Parts: sequence; C-alpha cells; structure tokens
Amino acid sequence: MKASFYNYRVPHGEKVIFFNGRTKTLFAVREQVADKFSMILDNPDLYDGTFHDFLTRMMDAGFVCNDDFDEYKAMMRSYKQTLWPTYYRLMLLPTYRCNQACWYCVQEHRHVDMTEETVRRLKKHVDRVLAEKNLNSFYLTWFGGEPLVRYDLVLDISSYVKSACEAHGVAMAVGVTTNSLLLDHERLKGLGRVGVNFFQITIDGVREEHNKVKQIPNGSAFDTTLHNIIDILRTIPDSRVNLRINYSSKTLSPKELLVQLNDIIPMELRHRIEISPKKIWQEDEYSIDPSLLSELLDGIASSGYPVEAVQYGVCYVDYENSTTVFPNGKVDICNLDNQEGRAELDKGGRVIWPREDLCRQYSAVSENIICNHCKHFPICGGPCPVQRNAMLRNKGEVSCLFGDDALAEGHMREEVLRYCREQVKGEGESLC
Repeated sequence: MKASFYNYRVPHGEKVIFFNGRTKTLFAVREQVADKFSMILDNPDLYDGTFHDFLTRMMDAGFVCNDDFDEYKAMMRSYKQTLWPTYYRLMLLPTYRCNQACWYCVQEHRHVDMTEETVRRLKKHVDRVLAEKNLNSFYLTWFGGEPLVRYDLVLDISSYVKSACEAHGVAMAVGVTTNSLLLDHERLKGLGRVGVNFFQITIDGVREEHNKVKQIPNGSAFDTTLHNIIDILRTIPDSRVNLRINYSSKTLSPKELLVQLNDIIPMELRHRIEISPKKIWQEDEYSIDPSLLSELLDGIASSGYPVEAVQYGVCYVDYENSTTVFPNGKVDICNLDNQEGRAELDKGGRVIWPREDLCRQYSAVSENIICNHCKHFPICGGPCPVQRNAMLRNKGEVSCLFGDDALAEGHMREEVLRYCREQVKGEGESLC
C-alpha cells in the first residue's frame, strides 16, 4: 500500500482536517493525535497489522491505495465526468445596458440589444440542440449588462426553451444574474412561470459600501436587494439564490456585514441562500487578510447559510456543451474572453466557427497541460480557459497560476476549509 498523492493535512483551530483531493473525502481529529494519523497514512504497510480496519476504511476513502493503483488515471476519469456530455449550458446576454454603473464591472454598458433576427436564430438553435444531442438537462442562464432591462425577452425565450425541453423530455432550469433592483412581485411571478428558479445577486460589502456602488432614489439599494431576495424565495417555491459578496481589502468587514444580513434575512430562508464571497478582480490577492476571509466564511456557515458549492477543477467553458450568445448575435464559449464573439449563428441555428476554437481545444483533458500531474489539480483545475488562452498567446505554454509552491499550498488549504464548511453538517459545524 501507499499514501495517496492527493492527501492534505490542514490545521483548523484545535482540529486537524485530513482531506483527499481526488475523492473529496475528509475526516478531522484532535490536534494532539494528528501526528499519529499522519504516520499511519504515510506508512500503511508498516501499520496494517495493528490498524487494518482503519486502513481499509482509508483505502475506500482514497487516503491510501494499492501500490499498482494509477491515481492519475482515476483522477482524470473523474475529471472528464464533470464535463457533463448530456448537459447543455446556454448563456444569453440580451443587452449590454444596465440600470447601474458599478465601477468594477467587466462589461461595457453599451446600448446594444438582441435583434428579432437573433432571437429567431436562437430558437432554431435550441430546437437543433434538443433534436441532435442526447441531453438529460438544459440550463439557460441570463447575463448582461442587466438582463432584466430586457425583461420581455427573458420571458419570451425562457418560455420557448421551457416548452421545447418539455416536448423532448429534457429537464430544464433557468438562472439569471441580476442586481435585483428591477424586480417586483409581479415580475417575479412571471419569471417563476417560465422556469426561472436560480438568481445570482451581488452585494458590495456592508450597507454603507454597497450604497456607494449601487444607488436608488429615496432608499437603500442594500436593503432593497435583501428584501427582494426574500420576495424571490417566497414567490417562487423551488427557487435558490446565490448571494455574491464582492469584497476588497477596504470593504471586508465580516462582523458588521453578518449582523446586517441576519437582521433582514429570516432564519427559515437562509438554507436557500448560498453565499459566495468573491474578491473584486482589481484587488491584489496579497492585500487580503486571510483571517478576515476565514472569519466571514465561518460566520456565514454558523448563521445557517450554505457556503458556495465548490465545483473543483472545471469551468463551465470546459463543459462539452457550452455556448454564449452576445447582444450583437455573435457566439463564443466564454463571456469574458471575447465579448464581440468569434463565432455566429446561421439562419438554421448552427454555431459556425471561422477557425478551430483554441479555448476548448486546450481543455485540461489534453495530456499536454502541466497542471494535470500536479497534486493540486483536482482542487485548482489550473488556469481558467481565458487565462490558458492568454498564456498560450503570450508565452506559447500554460504555466502555474501561483508560480510558488508555498503560495499554491496555502491557497489549496483555504479551498479545503471552504469545502469542509460546505459539506460537513451537524457535528462538523463545531469543526468548520
């Protein structure tokens, strides 16, 4: 027997978490006995006679394996399964317009809307995908700009996709990324009727900071957003919300933010609000106090909210079936790499690429990515497709995002703690 290449040992308070990156299994022990567990896992043959039952469980969990077991091949098999060949993800940007002007936004808020011709081609595309692909599920997601500026279009196309999926026996879900400020109760009922059941909504830190970024006449955008979230959950019975908390070194105030959230959001709804803290892209990674981020994550979990589900090692752009359509009618895979779109929809709904698509071609499934044989790959997944493309254009090869082993190890430990907060319930709440 041998210890797994993908094992982690992560201190957390008075506990130590043992985590396997390939199998995503974990257990925790008291700090005082952690060295003994490490010794057994690192030398399984030496301790098999004394701790045979424990090591059998550890083999089932992936912490140890037979000498001839190829962990890399097993890891890549699992990775390829996450690319979901029977799932289709269609992202639509109906407009670049927005009712707000957040300073950090990556989108240009130009006055560009989808035309009736683009809508016709989109519907042809939906019909073609459902007829030609062996799908189990179809996910339609709305982005922008602010997609609800074109509320009419969101209803029209969502309704069409819902009917088409029902006709083909394919499960359908619809999500929308929105600042929520164009929502009201009647609009929510309309969105619920066409299958919209997932909302990603952003707040920009505590009330004072959020209201500097997003402003509404005679009111608090922060309070309005949170009350709209409550209305979403009570109006659409199967709905969920991903509440994204944008933060920087200047706005990361865990205690104050959690008090403000919990004062408005009732306990009985919190389990349907998945919270996702995200550093704004303009902020340097090294400027963030990791203890404050840990405090925020711990506070989210202890307040009854799920921490964002971690989708390890894969970006939606790497999915086997993923398409983004921009307001100008052009098509691409990612909404960030080329916002003008490198492909187009023809009149029959086919996606026509003028050249081979580098983004998908250089998927991590390929054997020539240096990340594949890295211990951290099952958690990290390597650079996202946009970053991989930039690296290829600039250097001709893909390199490590971190460039430093100690930095990578520290980042992965934080990801392990994040996964632990998400997965461990009940007894584990005192642990994570």
